[in-house]
Amino acid sequence: MHKEAKVAEPLMISKEEVKEVLLGAQSVLLDLKFFDDESYRRYTGRGIEPTLDTLRYLQSIGKKTRIRIVVVPTINDSEEKLALYLEHLREVTCVDRVELLPFHTMGFFKYAELGIENSLANTPPLDAERKRQLQNYVDQKLKDMRGN
Repeated sequence: MHKEAKVAEPLMISKEEVKEVLLGAQSVLLDLKFFDDESYRRYTGRGIEPTLDTLRYLQSIGKKTRIRIVVVPTINDSEEKLALYLEHLREVTCVDRVELLPFHTMGFFKYAELGIENSLANTPPLDAERKRQLQNYVDQKLKDMRGN
């Protein structure tokens, strides 16, 4: 049976139970929400280091990892911004794929229901063609980094 661990939020990798789950998984999905600490803090309220610590841990145990990045129009929907994400992966050989996920507005109703301000309320969904172009760029860039 294939076991996959999904890491959607930054983890404190010092916790033994988390390490045990990651060790037992055949592969891991790790969300890399933004490419720098400032953006991470601005949009998630947390820094990037716990995510990078988790990535370093996954590298140290040789765990097959897939990185997921939500592409948000006007924030990170350019080749230049995606190249900054890929810099974090330059020496990380456990990552077999970087999957781009298109930003969408389906969950926006939750903000209104909870009375929470949505800083992305005026952000349009990502165009499917643009997502395809960016995925091709990331795939080629990762392949070039790996020397394939």
